[in-house]
Amino acid sequence: MPKEELLHVRFEHKEALQSKKDFLISQMYLLKMAGVMEDYNALRDEEFRIKLRVSRRLKELKTAITKLQKTLPNPEIPDNLKKEKEKEEKIEHKSKKGSNHTPDVEEQLREIERRLSRLQGEN
Repeated sequence: MPKEELLHVRFEHKEALQSKKDFLISQMYLLKMAGVMEDYNALRDEEFRIKLRVSRRLKELKTAITKLQKTLPNPEIPDNLKKEKEKEEKIEHKSKKGSNHTPDVEEQLREIERRLSRLQGEN
């Protein structure tokens, strides 16, 4: 085995101390980053578990709603109520396009129109 030649570099005392400080500071930051990464991974795992639970509960809720809809009777809506509802939707659609009225005023207008249509239907 060939003999290795060692190369020695001499540092001043201040340089050696500064190098040690820099090395220790680097180690400290690496350890802090490792801790932050562990916290991040733990939070991601918790987030995933919560999302999974929410997803399962939403599926259960959807299943329960569909069962409830199947068991409840589907009521027939009379023609005059259907027409009234269509009129309300048209009025609502028009008011959304560009009305400067406040929502309360619009609601009052719809109520008045509903009353008028009921009165006209009675005559």
